[in-house]
Amino acid sequence: MWEETIHFLPDAVRYVFLSATIPNAREFAEWIVKTHDHPCHLVYTDYRPTPLEHYIFPKGGDGIYLSFDRDNKFRQDNFLKAINAIAPASDGYAANKTANRTEGGNGGSDGKGKGEEMKHLEVSLFF
Repeated sequence: MWEETIHFLPDAVRYVFLSATIPNAREFAEWIVKTHDHPCHLVYTDYRPTPLEHYIFPKGGDGIYLSFDRDNKFRQDNFLKAINAIAPASDGYAANKTANRTEGGNGGSDGKGKGEEMKHLEVSLFF
């Protein structure tokens, strides 16, 4: 939907796009240049002035659960609480399945699997 909005903007319109998590900023900027024949300046930084935290808000749950803290540490206890808010631990499936997956050799309890890190990129595009 937003692609159509950008595509049909008059060429005289100038715009600024801001995104904290766009994974393909260069590709997006190239598409804008091709679509509107305007120069595009891509400005980015790995610095995040506001720490990113990830929360889970399970439907039917009783609140929100911090799953990754501002140090990007996986909070397994909160994750299991969120999962159990959806599928109560009485059935044993959700908690046991998740605990086996996070503790058993696939990256440990820090939430990073096989050396991968969650990276977030600050991106600003100026036209």
